[in-house]
Amino acid sequence: MSDAELAAALCGRDAAALGEAYRRHAPLVATTARRFGGWSHVDDVLQDVFLLLWRAPDRFRPERGTLANYLVAMTRGTTLDRIRSDGARNRRQWAYGFQFVPVHAVDDAAIAGVNARDVQVALRSIPINERVAIELAFFSGASYRQVAAKLQEPEGTVKSRIRTGLRRLETELRAMAPPESE
Repeated sequence: MSDAELAAALCGRDAAALGEAYRRHAPLVATTARRFGGWSHVDDVLQDVFLLLWRAPDRFRPERGTLANYLVAMTRGTTLDRIRSDGARNRRQWAYGFQFVPVHAVDDAAIAGVNARDVQVALRSIPINERVAIELAFFSGASYRQVAAKLQEPEGTVKSRIRTGLRRLETELRAMAPPESE
């Protein structure tokens, strides 16, 4: 299928034609987006370019060039628009005193719905060596190295116990949670 036939099929709202255009040209669009804007925008630009092609396929004129060249031009413009938009948003945020939310605030929000009694019950259900390591690390604020020294265990062993214990704790807490209503 030629570019002109592909464009005609797109104008007829043929989803298979969009799939074929994507199959043929997505690598070129991704490479172009990467070249102009780096990795951070590639997926969004790829989606935007093919969405624009789907919404307005009649903008492509086969007599003016190939579909690949048309998509490269769209990619360049879309990528630069995203970069400009990000820059403007960042300038506005800093101008109005935007501050990043510290990680501990996110942690506090995530555990706000967890009942302390549920955590205590779940902790009692995991093996003692995992429970002690978790309690020292999270409730006493000790580092892995400090926990290892206090327990007279290798640091790697302590890390494994904490990691395994946290998985078990998560499983226990999920089992205690009420079913989500739909």
